[in-house]
Amino acid sequence: MIEIRAVSKSFETGKNVTQALSGVDLMIEKGSFHGLLGVNGAGKTTLIKIICGLLSLDSGQVRINGIDITKNPKAVRRILGFCNPDNMGLYLRLNAEENLKFFSSLYGVSPRVAYRRINALLGFFGLEKSRKKLVKDFSTGMKAKLRLAKALIHNPDVLLLDEPTSGIDYFSAQDIYILLKGINEELGTTILYTSHHLKEIEELCQKVSIIHKGKILLEGSISELNRQIRKTEVVKIKLKGDSVHFKKQIRPLPYILDIQEEITNSDNSDDIVSFKLLVPDASSAISQIIEKFGKEELVGIWPEECGLEDVLKITMGWGDLCAS
Repeated sequence: MIEIRAVSKSFETGKNVTQALSGVDLMIEKGSFHGLLGVNGAGKTTLIKIICGLLSLDSGQVRINGIDITKNPKAVRRILGFCNPDNMGLYLRLNAEENLKFFSSLYGVSPRVAYRRINALLGFFGLEKSRKKLVKDFSTGMKAKLRLAKALIHNPDVLLLDEPTSGIDYFSAQDIYILLKGINEELGTTILYTSHHLKEIEELCQKVSIIHKGKILLEGSISELNRQIRKTEVVKIKLKGDSVHFKKQIRPLPYILDIQEEITNSDNSDDIVSFKLLVPDASSAISQIIEKFGKEELVGIWPEECGLEDVLKITMGWGDLCAS
């Protein structure tokens, strides 16, 4: 379990003070797979680094499985695994095997158990043939895999994964998803996961928190987030004709909050354009659009539940619509 209570953090640069986190409250249940979403600079990495002890907090409290991170940081580190997209925690002048041996010893893993885990992790991540290669000569993807192996070497109770698949190819990423799901479901490992790939969050995470300008704006499952922004809905529309012409007609309508053109790959749709519309009320908007466009122009129109991308977009762009 991760308990975050009223956590604030600011950074001073000369005379300027940047408030990175402002009274963040977040409860991540034991054994859950929780996503943390936000644009660059929202506070995701700052929060992750505070949880794992790499940054001090200005005020508030963080507890991992009941242990206060400021009062007993050593006990927290023993049950925590951390992976981020830079080279932090990897010794570039050691080889892959030496890195994992070193970190396993820091975590108190016995040599016999460490040997078994190192072989298993290097094999899983496809690094077996590179175990004696210096990490400074690794590719970006190989370093990313080794960072994740390092985070898993001591079978932690809690995993903090800050964009763990950054730089990793699609097929390796799919294998990692399966591994993380298995660790979460079979071992009950609590996972806090950040990513810019929304599909990753949708596929992996049971709950999601959206952070913006250092504050948690929304929290819940995808369905719960949809209910929290229930004043906004999505309508899909297909029209026959010129997209620029239709945009000019649709955008000024009072019931359209946003319009996004969708690219179609169909060879038979050269003159068919598709749009995603954000509206306050789908049924009302559909009725008015049908009335505005005749049968010759309107090919199809239907409501669609907000996906995570829509939730994030709405939260960032129309905070007032997300009020309960």
